[in-house]
Amino acid sequence: MLDLSAVSAPGRNFLLDLAIFDGSVSYELTPAPQIGDIPSFWTKTTLVLKEDRVRERIEQFNELWDLTSPVQS
Repeated sequence: MLDLSAVSAPGRNFLLDLAIFDGSVSYELTPAPQIGDIPSFWTKTTLVLKEDRVRERIEQFNELWDLTSPVQS
């Protein structure tokens, strides 16, 4: 589980839903801004193939993973 208070304020602004496949492709979902009680939805889906951008996403994921803790049941 990721405690958002452990993520720096600027970092919270750039959290994306993403998947990384074989370290070479990133699938990214960009949410619409939250407006009141209206449920959020995706405004953009991007398939990223550029090696440097995928590497950035891997680094971002690893940094966030390091901040997680196991879910207590």
